[in-house]
Amino acid sequence: MGATEAAGGTAAPVIESKGLNTGALSLTSAIVIGVASTAPGYSLAASLGLVTAAVGLQAPAIIWLAFLPMGFIAASYFWRAVRRTETKSPSAMSSSMVMTRSGNAE
Repeated sequence: MGATEAAGGTAAPVIESKGLNTGALSLTSAIVIGVASTAPGYSLAASLGLVTAAVGLQAPAIIWLAFLPMGFIAASYFWRAVRRTETKSPSAMSSSMVMTRSGNAE
């Protein structure tokens, strides 16, 4: 049996590569992405003690108020993506969106 044949004897597609193209991101770009994705969590962890010391029992309310702008930004990105994919063919959608809209979601 060849490398491209599955257990049933049918030919399976060979995937040359997945993900980003080699060399698509420079070291600087990778550092920026890494810092941008970890900075909010570290900022919250570093400042949570100071917030609690400053406002006491109102700390949960302060954290929720700080979350509101981030939540609205995330929602706007989500709805923009949904609106963009509604006008395109199903191949432009993620597979989970296609399954949900077709009624075949688990």
